[in-house]
Amino acid sequence: MTFDRGSILALKMAVPDSTLRTLRLWSAGLNAKVMEDFLDMILASPIENLMLDNNPMDEKCVDNLVKMLEGKSKLVTISLQSNNLRDEDIERLFKATSNTTTLITANFSKNKASEKALGGLLGALQSNSVLQAVDLSRNEIGDEEVELFMNTLVPVDEGGKKKKTKPVGLKVNSRSKLGISQS
Repeated sequence: MTFDRGSILALKMAVPDSTLRTLRLWSAGLNAKVMEDFLDMILASPIENLMLDNNPMDEKCVDNLVKMLEGKSKLVTISLQSNNLRDEDIERLFKATSNTTTLITANFSKNKASEKALGGLLGALQSNSVLQAVDLSRNEIGDEEVELFMNTLVPVDEGGKKKKTKPVGLKVNSRSKLGISQS
């Protein structure tokens, strides 16, 4: 099924007054114009869980997602699996989550991210106090990069002792890891 502008407009009219909390638009053929209309709907809606998996996204689609994450959405979970997102896209999306107060889970699995995307994740973990789980599995990130990244997440005090931290679920590659960020 492909979403056209009319479908989004119908959703825009129905969703803000509904009790809908989860919206799954898998393989919906979302394009930049539909995403622009979609942005307004999400910001005005009670939707907390947004799954946009398998919708290959260009830079303009990512621009709209960034605006949505920087806006006052109520999103708790966002899934952008298999959307052909590149390092730059994922870094921008992580940066947009820095000031969100509701987003707890982000799924960026099965995209085109390399270790460069981990820099954006590090920034998000340092500035976002509510983000608890991130999935970057099945991307192009090697085990060595993951190991190095995990070591940067453990803060130490002046004496070299590990500081108390909050756990963050982090899945990279095929196995789960426990990431740590500063409290």
